[in-house]
Amino acid sequence: MKTGILIAVILLVIAGATIGWQKKDAKIKHQQQNSGEAKDLEQRDAEDKKLQQRRDLEILAGYARNAPAEIAADALISIAQSNKVTDQVWKRELLAEAFRTAAGAQHKVKRKSLPGSIVDTRSGYLSSAMLSNLDALSLQCRAVKAMLSVDKTKARELFTEIPKLKLEPLSCEDPLVYDVSGFYETLTSVAKTAFTPKEIKQGEQTQFVKQYVEIQMSPAQVEIVAETILSLELPATQFEILVGAFSSALEKVAGDYRSFSVPWLSTIPTMHKLTEACKRREIANDKLLEAFRAYLIKQFSADRCSDSSTASERKTAEAEQINYFNNNLRLAVYPDNKRILPLSTDEIKPAKNEGAAKYYPYWQSSKAKKLLSRVQRLNFNDEGKKFTEAEKQGSEWQWRLSQFLADMTSWNPEDEKSEEDYFHQKNILLRGLLELVPAGPMHDDALNRLITFLSDSKLQQSDPIEWYWHAKRLTAKSRSAEGDGRLKIIEALGHSRSPILYLYTEIEKLKDQP
Repeated sequence: MKTGILIAVILLVIAGATIGWQKKDAKIKHQQQNSGEAKDLEQRDAEDKKLQQRRDLEILAGYARNAPAEIAADALISIAQSNKVTDQVWKRELLAEAFRTAAGAQHKVKRKSLPGSIVDTRSGYLSSAMLSNLDALSLQCRAVKAMLSVDKTKARELFTEIPKLKLEPLSCEDPLVYDVSGFYETLTSVAKTAFTPKEIKQGEQTQFVKQYVEIQMSPAQVEIVAETILSLELPATQFEILVGAFSSALEKVAGDYRSFSVPWLSTIPTMHKLTEACKRREIANDKLLEAFRAYLIKQFSADRCSDSSTASERKTAEAEQINYFNNNLRLAVYPDNKRILPLSTDEIKPAKNEGAAKYYPYWQSSKAKKLLSRVQRLNFNDEGKKFTEAEKQGSEWQWRLSQFLADMTSWNPEDEKSEEDYFHQKNILLRGLLELVPAGPMHDDALNRLITFLSDSKLQQSDPIEWYWHAKRLTAKSRSAEGDGRLKIIEALGHSRSPILYLYTEIEKLKDQP
C-alpha cells in the first residue's frame, strides 16, 4: 500500500513538472513568436519607408526633367549625391542622365570677369551667375567627378564624350574671359583614379591625357595644361611624351591678347617649373623653350587691348617677363645642344592697339537710379546713421517705405536696355528690401514680392543661369535663417508659382535630412 502511494506521488510530481516545463516552453515560444513578429514588422516598416523615400526622390527627379537643361542637370546631380540615394545602380543612372542633359545648357563654357572689373554691370552679374557652374562644360565635369565615386570606368567613359575644347580668340571688347580650370581638374582626377596600375604601366593613362594636351588652342589653357602635366608626377618616359605634345601645341596657339593678358603673369613661373621637372628627369627641354618663345612672340605682337594696363605698367610688366625669359628660362636648357635666342624688342612690338572691354553699367536709368537711392534711404537716416528696429515702426520710415514701393510699381522692363538688366536690378532692390524690413507682416510682404517676381520672370526659360543665381541665393537663405524665419521662407517657396523654386526648395530640404 505504501509503495503504491509513493509511486502515485512520484507520478504526480513528474506530471506537475512536465506541465510546468510545457507552460514554460509555451511561454518561451510565445515570446519568440512575438519577438519575431516585431522584427518582421520593424523590417517591413523600414522597407516601406525606404520605398516611399525612393518614390519621393523619383517624383523630385521628374520635376527636374521638366526644367531647362542646366537646371535639370544640376538638380539630378544634387539628387544623386544625396545620402538618400543608396541604390548605386540608380545613382549611376541619375549621373549619366545629368551628364547628357547638361549638353543642352545655354552657356557652353564658363566665363569670368577681367581683374578689376566693375561688378554692377551686365557682364559683372553674368560673371557672378557663372560661379554657379551651370554652363555645359562645368555641369558635365561635375557629373564625371561625382561618377568617380560610383563607377570609375563609367566616369572615364563619360569624360571622353565631352566635346574637345575649342576656345575661339576673344576681342578686346570682350569683358569676360574663359575659365576652363574645372575641366582640367576633372581630367587630372580621372587620370589619377580611373586607371588600373597595369593600364598606367602600359601608358594608357599618358595617352589619355595626351589627347587633351595636344589640342589646346587658347592662351587661357597654357598655364593650366602645364600644371596638369606637372601634377601627374609621371616617370621620365611618360613625362617626355606629354611635354613633347605640349611643345607642339604651343606652336599652334592663336594670338589672343585679351586671354593672354589675364593669366600671363603666372605662365612664366609655371614654365620654369616645367623646365626644372624636365631637367630632373634628364629630358631635353630646348624644343619646349623654343615653342614657348614663339608663343610669347605671337601673343605680345598680337593686337594690344588698350585697357589691359596703362602704357607705363605694360612696359614694366613686359620688361620683367622678357628679362626673366632671356636671363633665366632661356639658360635652363638641358642638355645645351641648341641656342635659344633671346627675345628682342622688335619681336614683341604689337601689330596695333585695339579698343577696351565694353561694359553696360547698372543704375543708369532715371527710375533705377531713383529706386537705388530710395532703398538706401531705408537703411540710413538723413544724418547717415542706420535706422533702428524701433525707428522702422515710426511714421518717417513707413513713409519712406511707401514711396519706395510706389516707385517700384511704376518701374517696368521697358525702362531698361534689356529684360536681363531690369531683372538683375529689381532682384537686388527686392533683396535689399527683404534685409531691411523688420520681422512681421512687412517682412512677409517683402518675401512674397521677391518670390512672386522670381516666379513670374521669363528668364527661368530664356536665361536660366542668370535667373538661377538669384533664386539659389534665396533658397540658400532658407537654410541659414533661424526659427520661424526659416520656416516662413520654406513655406513661401513651396507655395510659389514656380516649379523650379519648388524643386530647389525640396533639394535644400534633402541636405538637412540625415
